[in-house]
Parts: sequence; C-alpha cells; structure tokens
Amino acid sequence: MTPADRYRLKAGDLASLARAETDPFGKAEYEKLSQAYLRLAEQAERNSRVDLVYETPPPRQPQDQPQVQQQQQSQPKPDRS
Repeated sequence: MTPADRYRLKAGDLASLARAETDPFGKAEYEKLSQAYLRLAEQAERNSRVDLVYETPPPRQPQDQPQVQQQQQSQPKPDRS
C-alpha cells in the first residue's frame, strides 16, 4: 500500500466520522481533516513521480579547510617611573 493509499483510507475514515457526528462543530472538523488527508494523498502521488536522489557531499579534506591565523597582541610596557 502506497502512502497516498494510506492517506485516502484515513480520509475515508474521517469522512465516515463526519457523517456520524451530530455536533456541527465536530462534523466540520472531521470534514476539514478528511479534506486535508485527501490533499496529502494528492501530494504523495506527485512526490512518487519525482525521481530525486540526494547524495551527501564527500567529507572535507584538511587542505580544503581555511587556515586560522592568530594575531599577537602587543603587551603593555612596564611603567618605569
């Protein structure tokens, strides 16, 4: 079963709950959730048609890393009074 199919099943379950709900607020919430799961199913269908592979870049070698240079701070001269 594909992810899109699972989303459609969940949408159907929520639509059934909406039909059985007597409270108007609860009915509206179930209907909105059902519609959201149908949109997820559509997006999952579109995503399944994309052939995209992510390859992690190779680790950086020490010569690729910038050199950090330290600056010397001038020391205060002792007061000879």
